[in-house]
Amino acid sequence: MLKLKQYREDGVIISTVYVPFMAWYGPYETGISFNNGENWHIAEGYNDHNNATIGHEKYCAMSKQELENLTFIG
Repeated sequence: MLKLKQYREDGVIISTVYVPFMAWYGPYETGISFNNGENWHIAEGYNDHNNATIGHEKYCAMSKQELENLTFIG
């Protein structure tokens, strides 16, 4: 089971989890919170563990400004 979470100094939390019971965007999803987990935005869904890991790393490498300028899917 995949569960990756990064708490950043700029207050952003990036979380990628396996959610087969609520697979609206795929069984794996990356969510981003700008307010310590009070609200979440779904950035991307994936169909497999490998792509979810790659996607998580991609979002972790982005600046807060880049993340804030994303168009979220959920």
